[in-house]
Amino acid sequence: MTQYDYIFCGMGASASLLIISLQKEGLLNNKTILIIDKEKNGNTDKTFCFWSTNNDTINSDLKQIISHSWKRIELPDASILDLQPYTYNHVCSTDLGNNVKEIIKTLNCHKISANIDKIYTDNHGTYIELNNDKIYGNLFFDSRTPIYNNKLATSTHLFQSFFGWVVEPENEINNLDSFCFMDFNIEQNGFTQFVYTLPFSKKSILVEVTRFGSSLIEKKDAESNLQKYCSSKFGKFSIQKTEEGCMPMSTALIEQDQLPKVTYLGSKNYKVKSSTGYA
Repeated sequence: MTQYDYIFCGMGASASLLIISLQKEGLLNNKTILIIDKEKNGNTDKTFCFWSTNNDTINSDLKQIISHSWKRIELPDASILDLQPYTYNHVCSTDLGNNVKEIIKTLNCHKISANIDKIYTDNHGTYIELNNDKIYGNLFFDSRTPIYNNKLATSTHLFQSFFGWVVEPENEINNLDSFCFMDFNIEQNGFTQFVYTLPFSKKSILVEVTRFGSSLIEKKDAESNLQKYCSSKFGKFSIQKTEEGCMPMSTALIEQDQLPKVTYLGSKNYKVKSSTGYA
């Protein structure tokens, strides 16, 4: 019978941020840790953003991997508002993952690439099954993708889906400390859609179209909006990279067992926040 102190089922943003916090508090020292996460293929880098003030703990916790911060916001009419004392901060999911990998190297940690279908409990404790073996944990942190219960007529289940380009405009970008958060002056296609822009340098800016709706945004619809928006905003431009993803925005209950020693994280614990891009 295999036993670990901590078992992480899934290693997305919520689990990564938890590991950083636990390590900061010294709560990972002398612990046996198992991380179970299915390896992802291809370009999986995502944009994570968060609001903060200089005194907020998350600023110091993520200082090494915050790639950009913006102090001002640009409105669709081109007027600019000062956000201070707040800033809007950008972290690449790859940088967050690499930061956690460096922490893990210093720990008694084992990682397995696998899918976990279910967490069980018996007289010995709480456990998972892998290759017909029972693996027990003193504490489980479960951030697997949730399954929603849509039986209630009053439940609303929408998706926040997005598709974006990092583009290089022909002309240099001004106002690098300003970002455009929600510009609704695009085709709505029967949904609620907006564009936001995050300037990274004078020659690099993320332009992303987001949809709130019952169906995901299709690539062709997103690219049509992006092409028109970027052409009107920058004139000539070239595409450096693309990004896409989806976050559930639901009032429906999540189907899950209330098991001892299991803490739910991220979207599985209703922690999706529409203004950040992660859970």
